[in-house]
This record gives sequence, structure tokens and C-alpha cells, in this order.
Amino acid sequence: MFSFYRTFCFLLFFAFNTKADVFVDLYESEIWVPDRTESTFNRAVEAGLSKVIVKLSGDKAILEWPKIIQLIDSARSLVVGYGYSNKKSNEKLILKVKFDQDEVIREMVAAGAPIWTATRSPVMALVVFQDRFGRDLLNSEMNRELKVELEEAFSERGVSLRYPLLDLTDYTEISVDTIWHKRAESFSHIVNRYGIEDILVGRLSQLSSRKWIGEWIYRDSEKMISRFVDITDSRKMFATGADLVAKTMATRFSVKSLPNDGGRNATLRVVGIENFADYMGLVSWLEGLEVIDHANLERIIDNVLEFRLISVASKNDLSKIIGLNSNLILLSSKNNFDRLTYKWR
Repeated sequence: MFSFYRTFCFLLFFAFNTKADVFVDLYESEIWVPDRTESTFNRAVEAGLSKVIVKLSGDKAILEWPKIIQLIDSARSLVVGYGYSNKKSNEKLILKVKFDQDEVIREMVAAGAPIWTATRSPVMALVVFQDRFGRDLLNSEMNRELKVELEEAFSERGVSLRYPLLDLTDYTEISVDTIWHKRAESFSHIVNRYGIEDILVGRLSQLSSRKWIGEWIYRDSEKMISRFVDITDSRKMFATGADLVAKTMATRFSVKSLPNDGGRNATLRVVGIENFADYMGLVSWLEGLEVIDHANLERIIDNVLEFRLISVASKNDLSKIIGLNSNLILLSSKNNFDRLTYKWR
């Protein structure tokens, strides 16, 4: 129900320049399990669906909702595929589970839960560690295991991480000291060179007791917020940073399903599409968004295409999500009335 062209959409989405990623494994989970018994499988599947729900909503608090608890209890009925594998480094048994995308979305919408679509802004990570030997960037060879832990924390929340190249161009504006002291030039350089406005800075110190203390700073296009870290487990430390980013980003871009039809139909006008390939790419991308059922072409006037969007989202929420596609430039005009009007690059 929630799209016809998802796979095709992902290919087309990457074919043209975008300022967001499509996170393709939102409906999959990996869980470490001690054995392959049925009781272990059932518990693992429920844990796996919980992870999917957190990725879709951006907020762990949703797991306490009564309707979401009921959904998790029915996790086994939503499984569409699974398999076991061993992680060679530690011989742990891993269960990988895939859930029915349409059914999960349908149930979350019925529960009134927010939906954070798979189209998500990447985050640039600038993380500095301090210990008795000094300060060092995360992406050095010495911090390989910690880097993996950071990436796993963000993967569990459905957010893509990026790292600066740290070549000569970067080193003119970015250094361990500029990051540690949160200097403005580091932020502006990332935005100007990489086109990424979502930036996570970590200022973390490990004490002789193995305890971690420090601060996560997350900056997006609207604000800068921080969380202080005082914890003994490195994975929990990274989870704190990932939770900060995911919850804040989801607040900006998640869609709250509408109980009535007031926002289920929205008019989208796109100016400047001149060939069939661009038209198909746009339609496939729109219908690949979880919150849009259909994007129906209603009329063409000169080079203006007008679509009727059948969606569970409000016009304002749709505007935020559509704006993540850098091929679409919002046109504001008093003549647009209640329409979403964009220019095709």
C-alpha cells in the first residue's frame, strides 16, 4: 500500500544529486543470540522489532506506548525473512531478521506513532579523544574499535555517518584543537566544503579508572545542543551521542499520522521537468517515501506538473521531507495558496 516502486526509487534517488541519504535497511535488525531454539528466536524477534521501531521513530520512549507494546508482542507475524551467521571475530551467533515494511508502517500509523522516513540527512562526525597521552581524532588507526562502536550506534538508529577527508584542504580549518574548542571555523568549513549541515562533535576523555567523561555537541541548520557524558561503558557513551542526534533529527523530520483526512491530500506543483526520465525519477522517489501512498499526476500546464499526493502526513510535514531532495527548490508565492510548489533544478 505504501509504495509501488521502492527498489527502483532507491536506484533513481542515488542517480541524481541529493542532500540526504536513503537508509535502506530500516526494517532489518541483527541480534546476538545464544542458540537457535524457538524460545530464543521469539525473544530475539521482539528485540529486533523494537530496534526497527526506534529507527522509524527516532525515540526509544515510544516503546512504552501500549499499542506499540502490542505490536512488539506480535513481532513474529511480521517477519518476512531471517538467517543466522557467526561473527568470526568472537564466534557469536547473530540472527538477522527482516520485517514487513508495509505492515510495520501501517501498524505504527494506526498507533498514532511518528514516522521518520528513510530519507535522512547524513551527519558529519568530528570526535576527539583525550587520555594521558594527549588528544587524538577518532578516525586514526589507534581508534579503529571505537570507530566501529560509534558507527554501530548510529546504524541502530538509522543515521548515516560521514567523516572529513582530513587532507590539506581540511587541515587549514580543522584540527584536533579547533574541534576540541568548538571553534566556528570548523563548522563553517564542513558546511561549505561537504554541504553537510548536521555535525556531531565529541569531546571525550577517558580517565585512568576507564571511566569516560566529556560532551557531545550536535549542530544542525537550526540550532546547537549538547549532552554531557559521565559513563563507564564506551558503547553506552556512543549511544548517548547517537540518541541525541536521532531524537533531534526525528523531531524535525518525522511525520505524525493524521486521524482525519485534513492533510491526507496535498497538491504538489513542480516547475521545470522537461523529460520523461526526470518525471519517472520524481514519481518513484515520492512514492518511495513511507508516508506517501500515491503521487497521482492530475494535469500538465506548459512545463508545470501538478500532482495529488495521497499521504498520511500534513502539508507542512510533507514540505520538510520533500525539501530534503536537492533537485527540488521551494518556491514561495502568494499565488501558491495551499499548494507545495517547487522548481526542478
